[in-house]
Amino acid sequence: MRAPTPSSTGPGRAQRRQRILDWEPSRHPLWLRLLVAAVLTVLAVWFRGLIAPATSGGRFVTLTLAVTISSLYGGLPTGALSAVLGILLVNFPLTQGSFHLAIPNPVEAFWLSGVHLITQFGVIVSIVWMQQKNQRLREAGEAARHAHLQYTATFEQAAAGITHVGMDGRLIRVNQRFCDMVGYTREELLHLRFQDITHPDDIADDEAQMAQAITGQLSDYTLEKRYIHRNGHIVWVKLTVALVRDGDKAPDYLISIVQDITSVKATNEALRTSERLIRQATQLAGLASWVVEV
Repeated sequence: MRAPTPSSTGPGRAQRRQRILDWEPSRHPLWLRLLVAAVLTVLAVWFRGLIAPATSGGRFVTLTLAVTISSLYGGLPTGALSAVLGILLVNFPLTQGSFHLAIPNPVEAFWLSGVHLITQFGVIVSIVWMQQKNQRLREAGEAARHAHLQYTATFEQAAAGITHVGMDGRLIRVNQRFCDMVGYTREELLHLRFQDITHPDDIADDEAQMAQAITGQLSDYTLEKRYIHRNGHIVWVKLTVALVRDGDKAPDYLISIVQDITSVKATNEALRTSERLIRQATQLAGLASWVVEV
């Protein structure tokens, strides 16, 4: 048994179907679309004349295919041209004797042609609606992808660390800047809670303010705290936290902006040490001066 070729498999058919759904008639000029519709309709009428006389049943059977293809290719104007042109060609030139109705009874001919025309316009409108809907969905999808790319760029390229923290303290999203700050990989952090990398002396204060945000007492809060780097040293940070609620106003997750202030803390500590040494030196100098005077 011969194996199916790649072109006959499901994914291939799905791609072709998607290309048809994504087709935009405006890609081609109107005159070309109308020409294609006219040619398709003439061919459909010619083929109908080959398979059976015009006076037999199913006079419009091939025209439906022409109208459908014309509408898919060119939209409303080409579909309408195909439907009207098909009616005229079937009822007049296709019959024996030019410009004689295929059905002698004008009322019957009118109603049969009218019902066919209404049906075809229903097909045309459905196809045009489908194309417009798919175009709107495609545009919405492009806008969503663009917004996602902007969000990702902002999240990943921010100068500060950014984390999304679940209500149980679990880290659910982190950017690379935060990973570099605490020395863990993204995969490692997504298996930890913020308490696991916070200095034990700073956990209670962080959790207390988090609880106030959850109960609505705070909309956001800022605090300084210490993380424990993967290598064991202390990383001082300034943490700004905001609570995000879901559509039902229930707490969903926390967004934290993390700024590394370790160098600032070290500088401040060095200044305090220097000031303390100066005070001590001044006191010693005053004592020495008093001893000399005595």
